[in-house]
Amino acid sequence: MTDPIDSVLLDVLSGIPGGWATTEMVASEAARLAHDPVLKRVPAAIRGHLDRLVREGKVEHKPNIDRSRPGTFLYHKRSHLETVWGRPVFASAEEEIRVVAHQIESTTTAIHNYVNTLKALNATLDALIQAAEERRLGRVSDIKVGPMMFDEQRITATIQGTTGKYQTRIRVSPRRGHHCTCPDWAKNGIRVGPCKHVLALGMAFREHRLLPALDRILTTLMGILDHSEV
Repeated sequence: MTDPIDSVLLDVLSGIPGGWATTEMVASEAARLAHDPVLKRVPAAIRGHLDRLVREGKVEHKPNIDRSRPGTFLYHKRSHLETVWGRPVFASAEEEIRVVAHQIESTTTAIHNYVNTLKALNATLDALIQAAEERRLGRVSDIKVGPMMFDEQRITATIQGTTGKYQTRIRVSPRRGHHCTCPDWAKNGIRVGPCKHVLALGMAFREHRLLPALDRILTTLMGILDHSEV
């Protein structure tokens, strides 16, 4: 159960201009809020409460640089911040801004890397389609593409063709390439170009995975910019 004096002290520190206050400042304001003049006359008792709040992580303190007050401290209330793990963490306003700024920077870097990955994917799929024979592109519609997997280097899937099932993959990095277990690829895959199963996988991945991912990023970023007022 929270000590009522502790609650008053936290309220006092929340309203201190600049955020930092001496024990006497806290005691004087606490006496006013609590309508208890005793609090003002006994700052040592207030210091005991403040020290306990420091140990509990609700208040932080630092040495008072005023040379006329050696050995004294300034106190500041920590603001509440929930972590992604659901564990309560307390941080001062300066710390909170620093934490959020670091998270934004890390997130921006991650988004930048993710967009570069999508750009590399798009370039690979474009090159794949450009290298295809028109007759093979015209036969893609009768191909059924199974669940697609992407591990940042390869797109893979089981493809149901007109004469059987084939394991098909498109390599994005470190070098572009493609492969299929169908007879056509074994005979012509390197010399002529991608078979219809490889083309079907590339077109399906671009339509159902790549374009929606780019659209989600654009929608999210536009939402941030639309609500960027402070």
